[in-house]
This record gives sequence, C-alpha cells and structure tokens, in this order.
Amino acid sequence: MTSPTKPPHGERCNGCGECCKAELCPLGYGLFGYWQGPCSALEPVVGDTYACGLVQHPEVYRMANTLVHGRVRMVEAALLLIGAGRGCDAQLSNEPYNEEFGRHMRANRSPEHVITRALKVWGVEVRRVL
Repeated sequence: MTSPTKPPHGERCNGCGECCKAELCPLGYGLFGYWQGPCSALEPVVGDTYACGLVQHPEVYRMANTLVHGRVRMVEAALLLIGAGRGCDAQLSNEPYNEEFGRHMRANRSPEHVITRALKVWGVEVRRVL
C-alpha cells in the first residue's frame, strides 16, 4: 500500500499524510505532547490516503470534551487548528518554500482569540502551543 506523492508546498492537499508522518500540528502537540511524527491521530482511509482522526472521530481522542461541546463544534475546532482547506503547508526536506503561499497563510491567519477558543474546546493548554 503506497500513499499518493506529497503535493508541492502550497498546493491542494491530496491526503498523502506525509505532513502528519513528519511532525504534529499544534493541536496534535497539545494533545499528545510531542512534535516529531508520526501523529497518533493519523488514520488510513479509502484509496491509500490518510485523514486526521481528530476531525474524523473527536470522541475517540476527547470523549468528555465532545460530550460537553458536541461533535460538530469539536470537528470545526479541529479543522481550524489543523489548517484544513488551506493547502499543503508541509515543507519537507529540500522542497522549495512557496513564498506566495506563505504570504497568503500569514495574511489569512485566524485571530489569536479564535485559535485560543478552539484549543480550549479541545481542552488543550493554550500557552503550550502558542
């Protein structure tokens, strides 16, 4: 079973999972306490691709928070915190940095209070990841 090739930095995500195999996002770090991958929440899905288990099954990773906040809110917070829909933000090995994508990411970063609220939904200590 082989995953699709990682797309270039800034291109659309194809579910290859290489980003999560290499290192954790701030949400993963806050939950699991380590930065270097692979992430414990990386889950295989159909067609040799991967998905974030924190998005797919938040109740597996934080049942109490899911009961308090609801599954939809947990999923929304996870999507925000993993940067879903923004493009491939994993710049691995000798891959060139996509400056245009970097500028776009910096210009469209969610406000800190929104990120803080999402981390709190997950029960993650904010100062640990910000």
